[in-house]
Amino acid sequence: MPVVVRMDDDMCSYDPAKDTRLHALSYRIRLAHKYGVDDLLKQSLDELQKQFPINLNKWDALAPTYTPRAITAVNLARLTETHAVLPSALYACCQLPEDVLRAGTTHPDGTRETLGHADLARCLAMRAQLCKKNAGLPGQVFLRERCRCGREACPLVIDRLCARAVAHAEEPEHRADVLMRWERFARATNGVGTCGECEELLFACIRARRMFYWRCLPEWMGVGPVSYWDA
Repeated sequence: MPVVVRMDDDMCSYDPAKDTRLHALSYRIRLAHKYGVDDLLKQSLDELQKQFPINLNKWDALAPTYTPRAITAVNLARLTETHAVLPSALYACCQLPEDVLRAGTTHPDGTRETLGHADLARCLAMRAQLCKKNAGLPGQVFLRERCRCGREACPLVIDRLCARAVAHAEEPEHRADVLMRWERFARATNGVGTCGECEELLFACIRARRMFYWRCLPEWMGVGPVSYWDA
C-alpha cells in the first residue's frame, strides 16, 4: 500500500517496494523526517541500513562500489541520528578522490549535496591514514614466513604475490581501501599457486586482518561505539 505524504495542497505518493535508489530514498527520508511520518521513516531507514550494514559479510555481499552517493548516506544518517550507518558510509566517502569528496554529489533534481565541514575534514584526514595502512598491508599479509609446508615453490609464489599486491595497492582506486578482497586478488593473479595448506594460512590471515579493520571503523570514523557492530 503506497504511503501518502501531504504537503500543503500537494499530494506525493511513495511506494517503498519500488523505491530502492539512494537518491529517491533520500527524498523519502527527508520528507518522512520533516513531516513526522514514522512508518515511512522506519521503512526508509531500514533500507538505508541495508545499503550500509554493520556486518562485514553483508557488506561483502553488496560488492560495494564507491560513489558520491555515500555523501548522501552520511548526511541522512546525521539528520536522523542513525549512527549505525555512519562507519561504513564514512569509509565509503574516504575512498573517493579528494576533488570528488569536496565537490559533493548532485541529485536528479539538480540539488547539490556536500558533507558537513566536520565530516569532510574527518574523511580527508582518515583517507590519508587509510592510505598509509593499505600501503603497508601487502607486506604484512603476503609473508613468505607463513609458508610452513617445506616446499621450495610456495615462498617464491608468496614473494611474487607480495610484489604485485604492492603495485595493486598503489592504484588510485585502491589506495585507501583496507577492506579490499585480497583473496580475490590472489586468485585472479595466478590462481594463488601455493599448496593448499599455505593458501589456507594466507587467506585466514587476510580474513583476520579485514575483520580487525572492520571492527575498527566506528572508532576510526569518530562515531564511537555502535550497538551490535559486526553482530
